Amino acid sequence: METGIAVATIAAFASIAGAALSFYFSMRKDREADWRKVKFEHYREFMAALAAIVGSDATPEGHLRFAQSTNTVQLVASRQVIEALHAFRDEISASNVNRSPDKHDALLSTLIREMRADLGMAAESNPADLSVRLWVSGNDRAGAMRRERGGARTSD
Repeated sequence: METGIAVATIAAFASIAGAALSFYFSMRKDREADWRKVKFEHYREFMAALAAIVGSDATPEGHLRFAQSTNTVQLVASRQVIEALHAFRDEISASNVNRSPDKHDALLSTLIREMRADLGMAAESNPADLSVRLWVSGNDRAGAMRRERGGARTSD
């Protein structure tokens, strides 16, 4: 009789422990997914803000948006993303008199790869040689305004 009670007790304990572990791991996965969504939204805003300062698309509002997004992204970014962001910001800084298009592209590519890795993207989809490019919309607002005033068009 005692064997039956012991088996029932062990079975009940195992059942409760299994349910508790299942709940714990499920909640952990949900929290990780929620955190990844938060990071994605910050990284998405960063990319949108970055696009607002590229070439002829750049505006004072775009620069403000970019500054704000680079500051707030540091709240959720991994250390690797923050370090890559700082290196990129140093390269594009107005105070950098030794800017290099090649270094800009390399640092931007590194930053984006670090963001993708931070979001959990598989290594095969995020290779070390992934090159990232920024595109200008083609709306040359400043050039259009100069043309309306009869001024010369500048080239990008």
